[in-house]
Amino acid sequence: MAKKNKERKWETKKKFGGYQKPDEIKTSNFIKNYFLSHNNEAYPMAVHTALKHKIKKYNPKYHLASYRSMWQMFFYLKKLKLIKEIGERPASISTKGRVYTKAKPTKIFELIDDTSTAWDNPKGHYYTLMGWD
Repeated sequence: MAKKNKERKWETKKKFGGYQKPDEIKTSNFIKNYFLSHNNEAYPMAVHTALKHKIKKYNPKYHLASYRSMWQMFFYLKKLKLIKEIGERPASISTKGRVYTKAKPTKIFELIDDTSTAWDNPKGHYYTLMGWD
């Protein structure tokens, strides 16, 4: 019995057993566009939240990568000198009856280079730079 093909809201190119997302919601491209639309400044939590809302518009069942993976992407971009850390945003906590003792400020980053080809695959470029390919 043949399986029914489910309709997908984005292109169904096979890529490592999954499906390829459109370029506008690939994490690295989304981060670059976010920087460009927010005066070249951003912090990871804001980008992660915006990406989550954008992906949910394309496919509500799609599982977004974790906030930690967003930080990893910022790490790769920083090491490739595509972005730089420019300061910290104070921790804003809404307690609502809870006590938070270890609130950390959020790092703010600035876009340096938006024309590099490393934006297409920051992790791969970083691995090549380190000689791990």
